[in-house]
Amino acid sequence: QEKYLRFFEGKNPVIDIGCGRGEFLEMLVERGWDAYGIDLSRDMVLLCRDLGLDVQQEDAIEHLQSRGDEEIGGIFCSQFVEHLSAQDLIDYIELCHTKLKPGGILIAETVNPQCLSVFANTFYVDLTHHNPVHPRTLKFLMESIGFMRVEIEYCSFYPREHMLRKL
Repeated sequence: QEKYLRFFEGKNPVIDIGCGRGEFLEMLVERGWDAYGIDLSRDMVLLCRDLGLDVQQEDAIEHLQSRGDEEIGGIFCSQFVEHLSAQDLIDYIELCHTKLKPGGILIAETVNPQCLSVFANTFYVDLTHHNPVHPRTLKFLMESIGFMRVEIEYCSFYPREHMLRKL
């Protein structure tokens, strides 16, 4: 997740939504960002707090609703959107748009449903996953809600040795 740090330069505060073990949050804090995390899991919150990280046990949508408009510099979420129902996903993106400062950034990393091995190996192992979110759907929702520059970046490619060969 280190590759995402550059996008948050000068964006304070940053919220790591669904921060889990706090890997990204820890990188932000080590580099001096004003950052904190949100997670529903009590165990993850306690683990992060043991690491000295500022993490709150709270629902992401409720937390964003409690924040003032245009007061957040950046929002990061990794492996989070697939845990939301369709309506919660729309509400989440709308809230992010409303709560971000002008020029603020939202990064939403998710599994790629275009890669069939995702379904065979990982996606359905986690019972809290609702639905995979196609990258073009996520882009469409973000643009429809008002995000101006939405980009899809494919980060993890399927291992070459497992790819189908052209005949």
